[in-house]
Amino acid sequence: MTAQTQEELLAAHLEQQKINPDEPVVEDDDDDDDDDDDDDKDEDEADGELSFKPLKSN
Repeated sequence: MTAQTQEELLAAHLEQQKINPDEPVVEDDDDDDDDDDDDDKDEDEADGELSFKPLKSN
């Protein structure tokens, strides 16, 4: 195994991530639905609405 600098590792990683312009980009529609639910939950919590019921005090 060859020791590599951080720059070499980053360059290799970025090279693997390149998108080939000749290949079509395929998006997964299922992921979009899940993300929307999470966004709504985050917005509710930001508005002060709790996503759980508070415990009853005795």
